[in-house]
Amino acid sequence: MTDQRKKEIADHYMEATNREELRTREAARYLNLNPCYLSMVKTERHWSSMSQAAWDRLGEWHESRCKISEFVIPEGEEIFKKPERKPSLPEEGTVPENYSTGSAAAAKVIKKKGRKKLVKKEPQSSFAEDRSTEPDIIDRVKALEIKVTELNLKNTLLLKEIESLKESADARIEGLLVLEKDNNNQIEDIKSSINTNKVKSNGKDRHPRVVFFQRNYYKS
Repeated sequence: MTDQRKKEIADHYMEATNREELRTREAARYLNLNPCYLSMVKTERHWSSMSQAAWDRLGEWHESRCKISEFVIPEGEEIFKKPERKPSLPEEGTVPENYSTGSAAAAKVIKKKGRKKLVKKEPQSSFAEDRSTEPDIIDRVKALEIKVTELNLKNTLLLKEIESLKESADARIEGLLVLEKDNNNQIEDIKSSINTNKVKSNGKDRHPRVVFFQRNYYKS
């Protein structure tokens, strides 16, 4: 199985457990797997330590596209059970901090008045253990908040740049309109000057030099 395939399965598994609000042991019971494998699938550096059977089972669930809680274990398959550890008796004169007396409780050996006494302790909840194996949701949320803040900042800068370009374009258009108006006024002034200085052919409004030239021409 390729690393890309494993990544797809791992991402799908973590997304499904978050959506269904399943603890590691609950998901392991539905998939009939050792809970240790489901803890390891969340960390890429531990993938090589997982068995091929665990990857195959996760691949079956991934291909089914159903909820983890709705996965159907093949008929006749042996249900996984965590092996129980047998208690080891302490040596004479030694008092271990803790040793198991079974899956239901822990015991502490205390020597009192030459006699050994077993003091039962309440079993610790497995919820804290499962919580320790869950992905760090708080870090993910913080990372998402940082990304959202960065995107908002980029959008703000982009909007400011667009507004600046729009103002610059408006100013250039306004300048071109003023220049066009000035050019039109100059053209009108030139036309008016030409009409004013034009010499009429009937004689009265002709330029004096033109009149003098015409008189001398006709006299000759």
